[in-house]
This record gives sequence, C-alpha cells and structure tokens, in this order.
Amino acid sequence: YYTVKSGVTLLVPYDINYSTDTNTTDTTFAAVKVNNAFSKLVLTSSNTLTVNGKLIVNAKRNATTATTSTVNAANYGEMEIAEGATVILASGSVYESIGFTYGDGEIIAKNGSNVYEPFNMLNWKGGTISSNIMDDVFPLNQYSASSIIARMKVEYGATYYLKATIDISIFGVQRTDVKFAATGTDSFLQLLSGSKSYIYKYVDENNGNVNFELNGNVAFHNLSVTIRLTIITQTLSTSGKEIPIPGNIKVSIASGTTVIPNGISVKLLPGAELEVKAGATLDMESGAKLYGYGEGCATFDSELTAWRDGGLGRGYPYNYTGAYRVKPVMDFNATTPAVIKIAGTLNAESGSTLAAGIEGVNGGKVVVGSSANVSGTVKEDNSPTGGEAYFYSTITGKLISENSSANISAGRTYNYINGAWALAE
Repeated sequence: YYTVKSGVTLLVPYDINYSTDTNTTDTTFAAVKVNNAFSKLVLTSSNTLTVNGKLIVNAKRNATTATTSTVNAANYGEMEIAEGATVILASGSVYESIGFTYGDGEIIAKNGSNVYEPFNMLNWKGGTISSNIMDDVFPLNQYSASSIIARMKVEYGATYYLKATIDISIFGVQRTDVKFAATGTDSFLQLLSGSKSYIYKYVDENNGNVNFELNGNVAFHNLSVTIRLTIITQTLSTSGKEIPIPGNIKVSIASGTTVIPNGISVKLLPGAELEVKAGATLDMESGAKLYGYGEGCATFDSELTAWRDGGLGRGYPYNYTGAYRVKPVMDFNATTPAVIKIAGTLNAESGSTLAAGIEGVNGGKVVVGSSANVSGTVKEDNSPTGGEAYFYSTITGKLISENSSANISAGRTYNYINGAWALAE
C-alpha cells in the first residue's frame, strides 16, 4: 500500500530534466516511438497507490497542424498498473497522464479528483479552414484519447479533462483543456444523480478503440475547444451543430438512463458504435437528434458515394497509429457502417430525430414518438486548402435485422425477437 501525500508530486519523467510541466510541446511532428519510454513506473499486483497530491506521467506533445496533441517520439514516461493493482485518486488529487498509463489494473477517480490526458486531434485542418467553417460545422471529426489505456472509473464528482495543443501560425502554440466528463452541463458527458452515476474509460490497444461505458444517469452535451484562431480567442463548439463521434470511439450505455437533451445532436461517423445494453435506456428528448452513417442509411448530394472528412484528401482514419503506445490495426474506414445496437430500450420522443441504422439484440425495444423525425440532412465539411466547401448527407432511419432492413416509422414501437425487428402488438 502506497500513498502520495497532499502537496507531494509523484513524477514519471520524460527526460533528464525531470520537468513537471505538462504543457511542453514540439512543433515538429514525430510519431510515438514504440517501446522507447524514457522512464517507467510499475505498480505490481495486489498493491494500491492512493494519490492525495499529484501523479504525473509526463510527456512532450506534438503541436503541429495536421496531427496534434499527441505524444512526441520517445519523449514520454509510462506507468504500468498490473492486474489486481489499483490507483485511487482521492478528493483534491490531480492525475495527469500525458505519457501512457496501461495494464490490467484499475484507476478510480473519486469525487473531487481531477484527471487529464491529451486530446489527440488527428485531422486538424488548420486555423484557416477551421475559422471558415466553424459557424456551420464542428471543424474536428477525427480525435482520440490514447494515453490512459488502463481501465479508469470516473465517479460522480470527479472531473475528466482532455488537454489540446494546437500551433496557430503567427499566434504560436495554443493550449486549452476540454471538459469531457463532470457533473456540469459544460462537459460532454454529464454525470447526474450522485454516486450511482459513473463512467469507465479504457483503450483496446489491438485496434485503437477508445471505449466509454456509461452507468447510472448520464447526459450528452456539447463539445467545445477555446483557442485563438485569429486576432481574438474563439470557441469551436458543437452548439447548434452535430457532435461527431469517430470510428475509434465505442460508447456503451451499460446501466441506468442516458439522455440526449433538447438541442443536442449526436452524429456517429462510419465505424462508430453506440450500444444500449439490456436493462439500460437511451432517452431522446424532443429536439434531440441522433444521426448515424449506418448500412444503407445515407445518400449524398454530390459525386460522393461515401462520407469523407473534408476536401484535403487525408483519408479516414488519418494518422491514428502514430498516436498510440503500441501501433494498433484500425478496424474501420469511410465505408464501415456506424452501429447502434439496442439490447435495452431506445425512446425517441415526439419532436426528436432518429436517423440511423438500428441493430437489435433479443429483448431490445425501440419506441418512436408519433411526431418524431426519422430522417434528416446533415451538413459536412468538404473544404480544400484555404477554402470553404460543404456536402450534404441525407440519412434515413432504418431497422436492421439479421437478413433484412426496413425504414423506421414514427408512432411505432418495435421489439427485437428471434433475430428480427417486429411491431409491438
């Protein structure tokens, strides 16, 4: 049993200077050098590390134009949490894993703790395009959070941040913290109703998937990144736009009720997955929107036959493997269907929009309000270098069974029975 006392910092450094500065960057991109950590801390099996002060697993980050806020070369420390070992982040503690934390053990972020890891921005299109399109679409579709690999529990009252670094031409490196999970509406995932609400986050190093398991009562809200793109500081926000969920993100509603509130629009890009497990519920309030590029669900207004991430020709996925501790084999591309799988219950209230491919598990249930929308049009970035252009996707909600699919209709309730969706009697 080990303790980091209040006022004390336990540092896993990335260089001989033993710097505790977690905002150091390099404006020349270098992919992670696998198995080249400067230092390593191992918490062996059956041991517990309780942090009352600070735990820093440090690294230098890239701050470049296309792939930014990722670990730079071999400039990182790493921490291994062995199976059966636990790191407990007590109230008032700070844990920054800028380098990598991995292993089969567990991290528990308690009420009042603060957790930080890099916001890997994997297809940042630069300040010019981002400034041009920010009022119409959220300018970042591809991102990850690859530093905290081990299973981490974020309990009610803890705050989980993603740290972004971006080099903006004449203004230099911009740094900002994105509140990803907390108790307020200013976080992407809002934990509600006290101690029974929590999330798990972990990374599958084989395929690079970042997994989020939602438990208790949780609500989706907007993502926002505040940086200086021009002479003034601006906030890139999904408010009034769709929140993109890229193909490496897998969300599971494991228990309780998760809500998409009025005014929030979630968009599952190709390869992304959202699962509602048995006994859990996803509620879509009136004014909420859920889009997904499911199998056979989308058509386009241009020459495109599949979704794409802008007009720069960078591809999807773009440069993910250089952001991970171990190079993964990514399991999606622009033609991989987004998957929404229902083993529990999906309620789409009247006034909501459900435009996605919905798969089922026996016992799954979908309830569609009488005036719910079951299709919608989404504006997408298609901008070339220095320019501004868009394409439009029309997405139709479909129920996908083992051997067939059918359009969703408003005012109906569907149950998944013996491999197929059926109207409730």
